[in-house]
Amino acid sequence: ASVTLLQKTEDFQRRFRLLLASGSPRRKELLGLLGLPFDVCTSGFAEDLDKSSFKSPADYVLATAKGKCEAVVAELPSARDDGRCDVVLCADTVVTIDGEVLEKPTDADHAKTMLKRLAGRCHEVFTAVIVAKRENGEASLRTQVARTEVQFAPLSDEDIDAYIATGEPFDKAGGYGIQSKGSLLVTGIVGDYFNVVGLPVTSTADLLLTLLQD
Repeated sequence: ASVTLLQKTEDFQRRFRLLLASGSPRRKELLGLLGLPFDVCTSGFAEDLDKSSFKSPADYVLATAKGKCEAVVAELPSARDDGRCDVVLCADTVVTIDGEVLEKPTDADHAKTMLKRLAGRCHEVFTAVIVAKRENGEASLRTQVARTEVQFAPLSDEDIDAYIATGEPFDKAGGYGIQSKGSLLVTGIVGDYFNVVGLPVTSTADLLLTLLQD
């Protein structure tokens, strides 16, 4: 069980140095729930993959997370002086409806178009989590993709305008943040809440535990 990681924190710290490859304050906060110290670095990956070339949103979000992760791994030294292995954790989140991926809105009009489309309907949120262990100059990757269904309340144009005026939509996939004022848009979810925020905590813990089994 993922909660087993709480018993293994000292062993993990002895064997690994954990790096979160994300500048997201939300992912930083969620990873902190696991009780493991970590450093933060950001990836230079362009995140401009052609969505139409992927069979599913899950494939697309996994490829994007993999690209971000590999960009960070490539910058790491082949070995550490303290004998530990570097472990890079990377995630990417997308919102999908009618099979189309909705990422971060580019401006207020784009945000309004997204939110009008989501209003009164159920959509899906996918987060790909990748853990890469760099050892002896080689990197091995472990992956999981979490899926959550989110039901939105019916929203008037005035509702949407008021939410956009808070400034929340612009750095969030799908144009809303469920952990803040965007919670007022949501009537229910099926699946992992933290997946919608940006890092499925249980899936992440499970991936980190597999490192200790090597």
